[in-house]
Amino acid sequence: MRPALSALSRAFAKYERINKTAYDFGTGEKLHPAEIHCISAIASLGQAGVTELAKHAGVTKGAMSQLLARLDAKALIHREPDPKNRSRSLISLTESGRLADQGHSRFHMEHDREFMEFIAALNGDEYCLFERICRHMDRWMDAYMK
Repeated sequence: MRPALSALSRAFAKYERINKTAYDFGTGEKLHPAEIHCISAIASLGQAGVTELAKHAGVTKGAMSQLLARLDAKALIHREPDPKNRSRSLISLTESGRLADQGHSRFHMEHDREFMEFIAALNGDEYCLFERICRHMDRWMDAYMK
């Protein structure tokens, strides 16, 4: 079991380094993973409020507000008052934000292709086992966050 756990540990360490690295997704602006994933959430949700985005990302409203301030400073998002509730702002992407989201999708299509092809080639039983392992790993990581 040690070789498999060592490989998993190396993969986690690499993921942690990657998760701290900023990339340019085609806008000339380097974005950290939290920033580009927020942009992707806005792209998939359409216009959204801070509370909705925070819930989607699993962070506090304060943390989301700080993240949105950084994206606003980089001209990647646009805020406008919610016509139904003037105390609420609706967040949407600017053209640069949409370009970053498209670049992010291309980035993952290139970098994840081999792994996704590997998963797609699994037979039904293998895929069920993979899915089960992923669920168990998720619960395993939850235990570290208590």
